Amino acid sequence: MNNAVINGELSVFYPDGFSVMEETELKKFFTKIHNRWGIYNKDIHTIISFAKTKESTLLSFVTDAKSVAKGLEARYKISLKNYQRKESCCGIVLKNKAYTYSFTYTADDADVKQCGRLIVFKFGKCFYTVYCTAREDCASQGYQALDAVMDSLRKA
Repeated sequence: MNNAVINGELSVFYPDGFSVMEETELKKFFTKIHNRWGIYNKDIHTIISFAKTKESTLLSFVTDAKSVAKGLEARYKISLKNYQRKESCCGIVLKNKAYTYSFTYTADDADVKQCGRLIVFKFGKCFYTVYCTAREDCASQGYQALDAVMDSLRKA
């Protein structure tokens, strides 16, 4: 296991085989990389990333993790080829309500079926989005890695 601190406020352990993504790698997979941290395992074709929203007292009072997740899903429906939501649930991350859903889509560049999981939780005056994507044949390994990362998550 390896250790990292995300945005100076979250401590996380991640499994061996994953490497921290450089800025150029993040740009390859995400449109917005400000306040984003990610890890990648090329052997199991899995990316796990954390993205932080801007701090906003007003936003943190008027919305919740489920609403933030629904907003992201609306964007995914437009931008991800053959997007389909699979399942959703609520949980707790760092003593805060979290909203999770799983989905599938087809990668544009390789026409490969991908599986994804999105977790949104509030932390202070912002929200974190944890995004995991893996090739369909590696999804169970990718989700096991995501579970290990989320189980290790602590306030830095």
